[in-house]
Amino acid sequence: MIRVIVVGNGMVGYKFCEKFIAKSGQEKYQITVFGEEPRRAYDRVHLSEYFGGKTADDLSLSTTEWYLENNITLNTSELITDINRTEKTVHTHLENACPHKIEMVLARGMTGSADDIPKIACPMHKKTFSLVDGSNLNGDDYKIATYPIKVIENQVFVGFID
Repeated sequence: MIRVIVVGNGMVGYKFCEKFIAKSGQEKYQITVFGEEPRRAYDRVHLSEYFGGKTADDLSLSTTEWYLENNITLNTSELITDINRTEKTVHTHLENACPHKIEMVLARGMTGSADDIPKIACPMHKKTFSLVDGSNLNGDDYKIATYPIKVIENQVFVGFID
């Protein structure tokens, strides 16, 4: 299966997906869409109608089911921070990719601690990573990105530097 990454879940990203899946042979591809906003693609041209009574669903260009029916993985609220063309990888501010298999699975991993170091274990191969510095606790060279956080009044700020 050939992987296609679409960066941006706006009107253009959605139209690309719509046209791509209409082509024959698209079943050979796995499309993954990353959008920084917390919702599906919506009609930005008519956004002012939201204040006239239209709902977010009225402005939506598709349904969640549409993505599922067309074998499209939609990642909302996920900002692409790096595109590595040589390694054919993308990284997000959530850093959900396992560095061993380059699969977006760390969010499904198990968390815990080892010697008082908070860790996450990849569900694919059980390798564990420090949530403090990203190092591989199994001694391998693989590492995950970590970001400074700050909590202010029950809000978590990622990448916040004093």
